[in-house]
Amino acid sequence: MTNLTAYGTLVAADGGTDRTLNYRLLPFGEAGRTNQGLVTASAGTLTLPDHPVVANLEHDPTRPVAWMTATETPTGLMASVDVAQTTAGNDLLAEAKSGLRTGISVEIANPVIRGGALMGGTLTGAGFVTQPAFPSAQMVAADAGDLPETETPEDEQPSDDAAGAAESEAAVAENDAATEVEAEETAPLTAGIPSSLKNTNPTKAKGNSLFAALADSNADKRTLLAALDQAVAADLLPTQQQAWLGEIYSSRTYQRKFSPLIQSGSLTALKAVGWRFVAGKTPTVGDYAGYPAEPTSTEVKTESVTLDAARIAGAGSVDRAFLDFPSAEFWAAYFREVTNDYERKADAKARDALIAGATPVVAGAVPAGVSTAAAYIVDGAISVINAERDLPSFAIVGSDLYRGLLLTRADDVIAFLNAALGLQEGTLAGFKIVPSSVAPMTGKVLVGARTGATQYELPGSPVRVDAVNISQGGAERGVFGYHAELINDAASLALVASV
Repeated sequence: MTNLTAYGTLVAADGGTDRTLNYRLLPFGEAGRTNQGLVTASAGTLTLPDHPVVANLEHDPTRPVAWMTATETPTGLMASVDVAQTTAGNDLLAEAKSGLRTGISVEIANPVIRGGALMGGTLTGAGFVTQPAFPSAQMVAADAGDLPETETPEDEQPSDDAAGAAESEAAVAENDAATEVEAEETAPLTAGIPSSLKNTNPTKAKGNSLFAALADSNADKRTLLAALDQAVAADLLPTQQQAWLGEIYSSRTYQRKFSPLIQSGSLTALKAVGWRFVAGKTPTVGDYAGYPAEPTSTEVKTESVTLDAARIAGAGSVDRAFLDFPSAEFWAAYFREVTNDYERKADAKARDALIAGATPVVAGAVPAGVSTAAAYIVDGAISVINAERDLPSFAIVGSDLYRGLLLTRADDVIAFLNAALGLQEGTLAGFKIVPSSVAPMTGKVLVGARTGATQYELPGSPVRVDAVNISQGGAERGVFGYHAELINDAASLALVASV
């Protein structure tokens, strides 16, 4: 199916709660912009659907935002648009009412064009655009589509010379009219066009020849998109309206690897105080002969524990114009990335605390056919088990050793680790193995129990903060988070290395 789109203008944007926008799609008797030049529409030439059609953003059918109903008036084709109650629809309303996106590009299927006049076609939809693709275009539209079999008989056709003269005169007249129309409608948009490309040549015949040649060179391009750039010749590329691509790369939300390995807690203040038994000074029991013998009695001693919260924060100062004018896409991406980085940094704090607080363990000999990482995991697990703490639930493996673990057959790894960890449990279910590339983990494996450490954070971290700097006309936006890591039991964490 061939398609044509022509640029229209926003007539009215309701300022209340109504989600209706009114557009002038195609004026009758005036030149309208298409990607193959200027097209003049007239009453009664288009077939209008008897039902609303979908309107989208930038002619992208995967981005529908409204239903459009078109009607024909004596002066042109008008449209009433009901905007959907979606995020994209809300953005469109805000952009239209603030003057940032006032354009619409009507979509016409199977257009019939003769001498720059639109003589037939079917309205199928529309796309909301920021500006026309060719605000200073003066090309005469190339012929397109097929008319019904009512052509003038061959013996009544004008001669080639006569036809050429007639077409040339029509092109000159139409080009002059189009120039006057566009001078009125697009004067503010031509300020940035290089002077070398402006029509300063008093001899219009040269300009008309250029535009006719460009139209001929694009005569086979049937999809006419006013807001795209397919129909501009290479030597006119500097005059194109640039297309908005949006954010080029949207990174994946960071998933923590180390924090989930240990317990989590909530901070309620910058400083917290608690207590615990001193290692080796816990209450104990022993064999008892009965009355009047004394039961086992050992020294019991406690110590206070003070926890100081640390902070992670990031902020930026910008011209408040970036808040006053809609820029929702940027700020959504900004806070996504700054939150991503907070998650990454807080996760690293948990990893570093585990490395610093673990008990060093000297690795044993690595059996033949077993990866070093698997052997170290077993050594660490045995250390935790022998300390009579909770069962080991995770291992952090240095990246240099992790490769060897991955290259070992999975069945062999599971069987080997189960043989060791199975001394108490008989299965590896729930045991997590996470790689780490930080230098302190080179050639090492850290095995631990979940209860061996706790990471405390302010609930809801990171906290988003918006502030206004009136004295400088700026705005500050940032995030703040609070965290603290506590080693509950160093014997529950074993850092295994060769020495």
